[in-house]
Amino acid sequence: MTTMRRVQMLANTATRVAWFGAPLLVIAFSAGCAYRQAQVQSHVRSELKKSLQPKIVGTTNYRGSNIEIDLYSSSGHFLDTWVTSQKAGQIELRLDRPAGEYEISIREAGALPGRFKVRYDASGTVYDLRLRYGDIDGDGDIDSIDANWVSRWQGFSKQDDEWEVIATKVDGRPVFPWVADFNSDSRIDLFDLKILEANLGLRYQ
Repeated sequence: MTTMRRVQMLANTATRVAWFGAPLLVIAFSAGCAYRQAQVQSHVRSELKKSLQPKIVGTTNYRGSNIEIDLYSSSGHFLDTWVTSQKAGQIELRLDRPAGEYEISIREAGALPGRFKVRYDASGTVYDLRLRYGDIDGDGDIDSIDANWVSRWQGFSKQDDEWEVIATKVDGRPVFPWVADFNSDSRIDLFDLKILEANLGLRYQ
């Protein structure tokens, strides 16, 4: 077989492969597009279903150190309690309860407890669920005693051995220096003192 003949045969083979392979590539591409479209549609349906489900949405300023949440009926009857590590930003609560009016109590070390009236529904209403920080000793108010603790701990940081050591106890409750780190920057400084001063005199109702 001459060299020219071999070249011609290879060219014919390449032509046949290109001719039959092109439709296969088109089919594979179409299948991939269909699969991707199905994924997108499934995601959209899932998000739509979630948006239609009842929920409580709120703006928060929490530090994420064991946030305790109590759920009450609109008449004040205790229903449930749980703990979360939610941090500052937005919180979304889903309850194993029917839609309707509720009250929630939110507690975190170093802050006055917050009690909020909310509606559990699919309206998307965003509630202000922020807490007031400065109650170092957990006695339900922010006063000069709390301010003295924050002043005493000025300059403390997470690297210090005393950071998680009990400084005192109030009615059996331990008081730790880290509780005074209101802005969660791992140190106690003038910024924390300013946060307390802004809330000085507040009391849990």
